[in-house]
Amino acid sequence: DQEMITAAKSLSLAFRSISKRLLPTIVAIENKPRLSEQSRHSGKQRRQATFDPQMQNPMNRNSFYGSSAVPFSPRGTGAGSGVIVDTSGLILTNNHVVQGGGIITVRLHDGREFTAGQVWGDPKTDVALIKITTNDGLPVATIGNSDEAQVGGWVLALGQPFGLESTVTAGIISAKGRAMGINDREDYLQTDAAINP
Repeated sequence: DQEMITAAKSLSLAFRSISKRLLPTIVAIENKPRLSEQSRHSGKQRRQATFDPQMQNPMNRNSFYGSSAVPFSPRGTGAGSGVIVDTSGLILTNNHVVQGGGIITVRLHDGREFTAGQVWGDPKTDVALIKITTNDGLPVATIGNSDEAQVGGWVLALGQPFGLESTVTAGIISAKGRAMGINDREDYLQTDAAINP
């Protein structure tokens, strides 16, 4: 029994250590339409939307198992997480978060906010890079090699689902090489760690 308790404490310590090291590299990203775009499309969007009181609760609206659609959302609006992958200010995120030509605001773990100066996106893989500029140092996460991931191996998912900062969930790699029909190019690692859709 003591060996099992020690093993559990050791795993917990590893999770805490990784979280402490990597959470500062996780950013919140918001894509707001430019004023001209917002005024042009908001009325049309509101007329087309159907009101559902259940959708006003963000936990229902963005349920892990339900739709991620947000009613009355202007075209080009997106929100999500990203991770700083280079000291030059490069941030890896999803294309659907930054597409649409809006103003991309990035909020760091320490509360600083920046506007992304450059955006590169690939709709076929739903991957994007954005760049912020700062003279201060940035914490950086190292990109791993997904080929080395093994089914049954522990994984942590770090992000900002529903605008909740510094969220960490744990799970295992459930399968490799999954295709879900979401994007044109897919080779996903499947995990049972709770992740926002």
